[in-house]
Amino acid sequence: MWLVTPEQMQRLDRRTIQDAKIHGITLMERAGTGVVSHLLQHYGSLKGKKVVVFCGKGNNGGDGLVVARLLQGKGAHTRVILMALPIKSSAKMPKRCISV
Repeated sequence: MWLVTPEQMQRLDRRTIQDAKIHGITLMERAGTGVVSHLLQHYGSLKGKKVVVFCGKGNNGGDGLVVARLLQGKGAHTRVILMALPIKSSAKMPKRCISV
Protein backbone atom coordinates (compact mmCIF):
# COMPACT_ATOMS: atom_id res chain seq x y z
CA MET A 1 0.00 0.00 0.00
CA TRP A 2 1.21 3.48 -0.84
CA LEU A 3 0.65 6.51 1.38
CA VAL A 4 0.65 9.94 -0.21
CA THR A 5 0.31 13.47 1.07
CA PRO A 6 -2.79 15.53 0.18
CA GLU A 7 -0.69 17.51 -2.29
CA GLN A 8 0.57 14.34 -3.97
CA MET A 9 -2.98 12.99 -4.19
CA GLN A 10 -4.18 16.20 -5.80
CA ARG A 11 -1.42 15.92 -8.41
CA LEU A 12 -2.29 12.26 -9.04
CA ASP A 13 -5.99 13.08 -9.40
CA ARG A 14 -5.26 15.98 -11.74
CA ARG A 15 -2.94 13.85 -13.84
CA THR A 16 -5.46 11.02 -14.06
CA ILE A 17 -8.22 13.43 -15.07
CA GLN A 18 -6.12 15.28 -17.65
CA ASP A 19 -3.83 12.59 -19.06
CA ALA A 20 -6.01 9.49 -18.82
CA LYS A 21 -9.18 11.51 -19.55
CA ILE A 22 -11.02 9.97 -16.60
CA HIS A 23 -13.64 12.32 -15.17
CA GLY A 24 -13.33 13.30 -11.49
CA ILE A 25 -16.79 11.94 -10.74
CA THR A 26 -15.69 8.56 -12.08
CA LEU A 27 -12.74 8.62 -9.69
CA MET A 28 -15.09 9.39 -6.80
CA GLU A 29 -17.39 6.53 -7.79
CA ARG A 30 -14.44 4.13 -7.99
CA ALA A 31 -13.12 5.23 -4.60
CA GLY A 32 -16.55 4.91 -2.99
CA THR A 33 -17.14 1.51 -4.54
CA GLY A 34 -13.74 0.35 -3.26
CA VAL A 35 -14.52 1.46 0.28
CA VAL A 36 -17.93 -0.22 0.31
CA SER A 37 -16.46 -3.40 -1.19
CA HIS A 38 -13.84 -3.45 1.58
CA LEU A 39 -16.52 -2.97 4.24
CA LEU A 40 -18.62 -5.80 2.80
CA GLN A 41 -15.61 -8.14 2.80
CA HIS A 42 -14.74 -7.37 6.41
CA TYR A 43 -18.17 -6.92 8.00
CA GLY A 44 -20.57 -8.84 5.77
CA SER A 45 -24.03 -7.46 5.08
CA LEU A 46 -24.44 -3.80 5.93
CA LYS A 47 -28.22 -3.96 6.04
CA GLY A 48 -29.52 -2.35 9.22
CA LYS A 49 -26.07 -1.30 10.46
CA LYS A 50 -25.51 2.27 11.59
CA VAL A 51 -22.70 4.07 9.79
CA VAL A 52 -21.43 7.63 10.18
CA VAL A 53 -19.37 9.04 7.32
CA PHE A 54 -17.25 12.11 8.03
CA CYS A 55 -16.63 14.16 4.88
CA GLY A 56 -14.01 16.83 4.47
CA LYS A 57 -13.85 19.30 1.62
CA GLY A 58 -12.92 18.72 -1.98
CA ASN A 59 -12.63 15.38 -3.69
CA ASN A 60 -12.19 13.40 -0.48
CA GLY A 61 -15.49 14.81 0.73
CA GLY A 62 -17.01 13.76 -2.57
CA ASP A 63 -15.63 10.26 -2.07
CA GLY A 64 -17.29 10.16 1.35
CA LEU A 65 -20.64 11.26 -0.05
CA VAL A 66 -20.45 8.48 -2.63
CA VAL A 67 -19.67 5.98 0.15
CA ALA A 68 -22.71 7.17 2.12
CA ARG A 69 -24.97 6.88 -0.92
CA LEU A 70 -23.74 3.38 -1.71
CA LEU A 71 -24.10 2.29 1.92
CA GLN A 72 -27.70 3.48 1.91
CA GLY A 73 -28.24 1.37 -1.18
CA LYS A 74 -26.99 -1.62 0.80
CA GLY A 75 -29.55 -0.93 3.53
CA ALA A 76 -27.25 0.75 6.07
CA HIS A 77 -28.59 3.54 8.27
CA THR A 78 -26.19 6.25 7.15
CA ARG A 79 -25.45 9.68 8.58
CA VAL A 80 -23.07 12.17 6.97
CA ILE A 81 -21.13 14.73 8.94
CA LEU A 82 -19.78 17.52 6.73
CA MET A 83 -16.55 18.82 8.21
CA ALA A 84 -16.41 21.80 5.82
CA LEU A 85 -18.91 24.13 4.26
CA PRO A 86 -20.33 22.39 1.18
CA ILE A 87 -20.76 25.56 -0.89
CA LYS A 88 -17.66 25.17 -3.05
CA SER A 89 -17.66 21.39 -3.51
CA SER A 90 -21.39 20.72 -3.89
CA ALA A 91 -21.67 23.10 -6.84
CA LYS A 92 -19.56 20.72 -8.94
CA MET A 93 -21.11 17.47 -7.74
CA PRO A 94 -24.05 15.89 -9.48
CA LYS A 95 -27.17 15.37 -7.42
CA ARG A 96 -26.56 11.61 -7.23
CA CYS A 97 -23.46 12.27 -5.11
CA ILE A 98 -25.08 14.58 -2.59
CA SER A 99 -28.56 13.10 -2.18
CA VAL A 100 -27.83 11.21 1.04
